Amino acid sequence: MSFLFVPSKSNLILTRQLARELSISFPGSFFASRNKKSLLSLIELARKKGLEFIVVISSVTKKDFSLNFIKITALDFKYFKKADLTLLKTRKELFHSKKKIDFLELKFSKAKKFFSDLNLESTESDFSLIEQKDFLSFYYQENEIGPRFKLVLSK
Repeated sequence: MSFLFVPSKSNLILTRQLARELSISFPGSFFASRNKKSLLSLIELARKKGLEFIVVISSVTKKDFSLNFIKITALDFKYFKKADLTLLKTRKELFHSKKKIDFLELKFSKAKKFFSDLNLESTESDFSLIEQKDFLSFYYQENEIGPRFKLVLSK
């Protein structure tokens, strides 16, 4: 499953950074700057790239964000899910590389339903998204590369 990560129109530098970091962390995903783009132009961009979801990231506070998942079909779109994310560490703080992840192994229990609803598939890989006691983070083999975040799923 691939996503188009987009910061909201009124975004902070950290919101753009988070959107970029998530776009390189989820295989096949892309980043798009919102600028003055309408939602319809973002939907067209997602369709051209063959993506099923747009994730609009809005800042609530400096480290708290709202993620709105918009499901794209050939004919229309709908607001699909919402989650709140608290950023604990950026990739830049944990690992100084912008290497894009091509395959991702998923290792979690509580967040499993949320990610399976997004058709995110686990693939055996050196890269993994691991759910710890109270946060999720990306790893390369045994090394945490981030970003590290808490995710609160909306019903």
